[in-house]
Amino acid sequence: MSANAARGALSKDRLALGITLAKSMPQFGVATISFFVVMNLLSGGVMPLEGMPKALQVTMQAAPSTQFTACFQSVLFRGSEIVTAAD
Repeated sequence: MSANAARGALSKDRLALGITLAKSMPQFGVATISFFVVMNLLSGGVMPLEGMPKALQVTMQAAPSTQFTACFQSVLFRGSEIVTAAD
């Protein structure tokens, strides 16, 4: 492997972005923000899951943000206790 090939393989853009479709950091930022905004809106914290179509409800049950929202809504609104993994 030549020095130029090694330099190209470890360029800062490729190293910082990992394996993505984005060609630059600004593109990566826009894609990331877009993804997280949608996940936040669909997690049940902004709009209840019961108001979403059934297929979307089932899909969003796999998202960690939905599980987090459900756990802390029960603690805040229903007075439930947080159960730790050690108990």
